[in-house]
Amino acid sequence: MTLALLICALLPMLVALPLHARESRLLRAQTARATALVATYRRRAQRWRAEALMASGAALAWLAPASLYGPGWRPWAGAAFALAGFALVQWGLPRWLFGVPERGPLRPGAAHRRALPAETAAMLDALAQRCGCAGARFVAIDDGGDRRNARALPARGGTEVFLWQGLLDALDRDGLRAVVAHELAHGRLHHHRRRRVMLALLAVPLVAMLAAAGLGTWPPATLALLPVLGFVARGVLAAQQRRFEHEADAFAVAQVGAAPLHAALCALYGEAAAIVTDRWLGACCDTHPAPQSRLRRLRPSQTVTTT
Repeated sequence: MTLALLICALLPMLVALPLHARESRLLRAQTARATALVATYRRRAQRWRAEALMASGAALAWLAPASLYGPGWRPWAGAAFALAGFALVQWGLPRWLFGVPERGPLRPGAAHRRALPAETAAMLDALAQRCGCAGARFVAIDDGGDRRNARALPARGGTEVFLWQGLLDALDRDGLRAVVAHELAHGRLHHHRRRRVMLALLAVPLVAMLAAAGLGTWPPATLALLPVLGFVARGVLAAQQRRFEHEADAFAVAQVGAAPLHAALCALYGEAAAIVTDRWLGACCDTHPAPQSRLRRLRPSQTVTTT
């Protein structure tokens, strides 16, 4: 059993190191294309590699003393110590080393909210009716930046869609309808609820393992798998989120067509649409599909171009 646990503990490191090396080679070849964007992708790959190394390191650090100490320790104390180490590796150290990702608050504050122009609001209300999302609310966000983003969140009575001013300025009428249809799909297809269900399902083996070790029915060494399972769980959640994005794209295409969504994404991605990244690393850590693969799904017979 110790050998099996040792192999499992090393898996994050063995997966992350070669994928990070491939990603680095790809990004080095594209440095002249868009330096700032390449630096952003490089930092995201470095963060994921660091999380993998920390997961393997925490598993190995736990495995050695737990295997030696055996049944002679206090089970609940060991489970509590393992849980604290798990939280440190999953959230504490990555945030200390890399900071919190700059995504802004989940639900923008009232100080930045603005009413949409009457014509735009009427157009989006009609689109929401067509998408089966009657009661959806649309809010413009003007925080003084040039952020091109949209976000849909569940709210009482329906879905609340936040549209940043940079996005409103960058898109024409058809492009805005396509992006809003994509955001409405998240509410229509219950993506937030399905994500919470997935989180609950992924938590079951972690809680069961802690409880079993605390009761003394499992050997303490099995808790070495906690950081590894946490690392894997984040990859599973990222894969689910990418699937949600493709589902939302398909919903938007059914409502407004592929061409408006393709044009809107090209306008929003800009130079990022030309960046090539390693698809296996992206499959492990990215919560959104790579721009090129996403655009090819919309127009598979055409070469991806940027605007």
